Amino acid sequence: MQAFARPLLHGASRLALACALAPLAFVALDLGYRAQLHRPLLAHDDWRSARIERLMFGSRAQFDPLLGWAPREDYQSEDYNTLDLGIRLNFGEDGIRTGGVLAVGDVFTEGGIEAADGETWPAHLERMTGEPAINAGVAGYAADQIVLRAEQLLPRVRPRTLVVALFEETIARAGQSFFGSSKPYFTMDNGQLAYHAPHRAEPDALAGWQAGVRDVLGRSAVLDAVLSRLAPAYFLQTPNVGFPIEAHFSLPFIHWLPEQMRAAILRAPKGKYVPKDAPYDAAIEMVQRVVLLSGGQVRELFPDAEVRAERVLGLAKSWIAVREGAAD
Repeated sequence: MQAFARPLLHGASRLALACALAPLAFVALDLGYRAQLHRPLLAHDDWRSARIERLMFGSRAQFDPLLGWAPREDYQSEDYNTLDLGIRLNFGEDGIRTGGVLAVGDVFTEGGIEAADGETWPAHLERMTGEPAINAGVAGYAADQIVLRAEQLLPRVRPRTLVVALFEETIARAGQSFFGSSKPYFTMDNGQLAYHAPHRAEPDALAGWQAGVRDVLGRSAVLDAVLSRLAPAYFLQTPNVGFPIEAHFSLPFIHWLPEQMRAAILRAPKGKYVPKDAPYDAAIEMVQRVVLLSGGQVRELFPDAEVRAERVLGLAKSWIAVREGAAD
């Protein structure tokens, strides 16, 4: 007599058990992936927004609601390291020092990735004087952002000397509300300076239930990793900010001018670039929509791509980012 094993569950019971266990298995998978990345297991992070932020600012910076962007705190690499408030290290100090020199400025103060921690001019100043020189420079900052950062850091650093590093380009940027990303700007309102805050980047315009689903999926580390790899190969081309002819309007040097001057130039030939009766704000909005990048910015935005140059008369007219094959 042959005996047969009887299944413990049948039909609908099996389906119900699978539906109950699937979410638990997915949660376990997500927690395991977070552990592999050395991230807090129960943190309610928005992985999608963080990925957009990295694309906008690179790995060394992040969105700042006051300044537009700011260096990440406690960032570590071989040649570029920061402390609290994004202060760049000089010689391996382990905290923010007070009573010395506070240096604020743009990339020429910060040093960027081209200069190691101990090679920036604040580091050389400290070496020469023996006084702590706090490097609070931030790449891409305009004069208004530089002053705002100084005001933000003065109560914490309490320096004896403040050095504000400005030059023509940082002053020109102060007339813009967008420089690679949204930045703060000031206007005159009844004889007083009025501050306008930067806005966080949101590259799409989903609404309703679609936005809700997107936001829920963005909280999963595993789904973010999978969805971000659905397009392993891509091709992107963008005009070069260093080319003398602006690609969108075919005008020479216009993209190197302050925002207000560009808007005035676009309004001059009535009806050619903006409607004849359009207000000044329409020209400003058109100017703000046009963002040109340097080769270094393209490489930082697309670190896994090969960046090629389309050249005209030896000058790089545009940048082409190409990634072939599957993502790592």
